[in-house]
Amino acid sequence: LRVAEGEICVRRENHGFHLSNATTGRNIADIPDGAWEGMQSSEDGRFFAMQVAPGAVQIFDLVKRASPRTLEVPQALVSCRFSADDHYLALGLADGSVELHDMRNGSRVWTQKGNSTSPHLAFDFSPNGTRLATCGHSDEGEVMNMVDGHILFHLVGHGQSVRSIAWSPDGSRLATGSDDQTI
Repeated sequence: LRVAEGEICVRRENHGFHLSNATTGRNIADIPDGAWEGMQSSEDGRFFAMQVAPGAVQIFDLVKRASPRTLEVPQALVSCRFSADDHYLALGLADGSVELHDMRNGSRVWTQKGNSTSPHLAFDFSPNGTRLATCGHSDEGEVMNMVDGHILFHLVGHGQSVRSIAWSPDGSRLATGSDDQTI
């Protein structure tokens, strides 16, 4: 993993995992045992999110090394993604819901109820920060409004689950990758 401090080492301990700077050995965080679903670090390496128990997602600040912030969620976490500016965290839950959390104050901005047969597996925030693209076990993706979570449109054309999604640098296009071996 790459974080704000450079390369980190993850070592299994008796009751969890120990994260340390791979060069200096300095302790970054101790993470308790739990369901390791949806682990994600922010693009700049400052934050690290992971599910520590069904219904509990912990956010570690790897720079400040403060106590982790816990977000209570109604379902098990499947996937998550930080916005490029670290202001938001999108969560994909087992029931197919998507939640957007404001990292600056820990509040839930919105919840978009989903389809329990199709949890969201990947997210990407648009470069201008106004839209959130998602995809999952269904054969389509969605683009949501960042303000209220409203689905703006569906991305169709795949024959199997869509596993990855990404905006172009200028935000004018989206690419998706599917189990049907198409992009």
